[in-house]
Amino acid sequence: TRIILADPEAEYLSLVRNLQGDIIDVGSAQTGRINPFHIYNILTEDGTIADPRTTFNTHLKVLESFFKIVLEGAPSDIIELVNNLAIATYRRKGITEETDCTKLPADKFPLFKDLLDTLYLYRDNGQMSHVSNREFMTAELYLQKFVTGRYSDIWNSPSTLKVDNSIINFCFQSLFANKNNVIANAQMLLVFRFIEQEIINTREANRNGQNIRTLVIVDEAHCFIDAKFPIALDFFYTMSKRIRKYNGSFIPATQNIADWNANEELRAKTSAIIKNSQYMFIFKLSAPD
Repeated sequence: TRIILADPEAEYLSLVRNLQGDIIDVGSAQTGRINPFHIYNILTEDGTIADPRTTFNTHLKVLESFFKIVLEGAPSDIIELVNNLAIATYRRKGITEETDCTKLPADKFPLFKDLLDTLYLYRDNGQMSHVSNREFMTAELYLQKFVTGRYSDIWNSPSTLKVDNSIINFCFQSLFANKNNVIANAQMLLVFRFIEQEIINTREANRNGQNIRTLVIVDEAHCFIDAKFPIALDFFYTMSKRIRKYNGSFIPATQNIADWNANEELRAKTSAIIKNSQYMFIFKLSAPD
């Protein structure tokens, strides 16, 4: 069984080190970087890898979600402009919805600096006549911080994150310590997407004769179950619904079930997670829990 840990309080570090596992510090890019523009495979409902068109278009939706998080406060027309520039940037890199990205090396995918170059190209050549100079300038201001500003060390390089061991610790402690919900949500989106990709890779290995189970464990799950982190909640919901199809299991551990019931927005998905549980181990809880 391959074990993937989401560890928000760094409580599993000694265990993973002793077992020669991989430790990924999610709050920094020192032990592995994920490029938001890197396209990963996805599975269809029947469990097969999606065709390039579906994969590309699904990734654009994920990228749009990423932009909405990191371009906090940007007007909807600026978000739409950045989305269109992203598609043009992929095209400039020779990547379209017909491209099979499964064999592309990490350095072939665009970066934020390529996105900014596309903005300059389209602005200077007048290729988007419906977009005003003011809109281009606003988009440039938002994107600069990913190229030369405070976010450049996290997301402006090719993906380097690789995990080869049978126990992997994604340590979220520094991410939560930063108290920056923008970075936290954006990194969660990328990390949980990467974990989904690892599950897909394992499933493909099993189709080729191996028999690997994947166990995803989220400790202190109440740290993630928060209206501030919708990305994490969506990942938990998807895992609880689909993980059995992938020859795996999903264990969220929490001290306070009541935290999952805080409001109607959370209950819509957390109740489904609890109902989908094959086993529930409930120890000494207070009456409200």
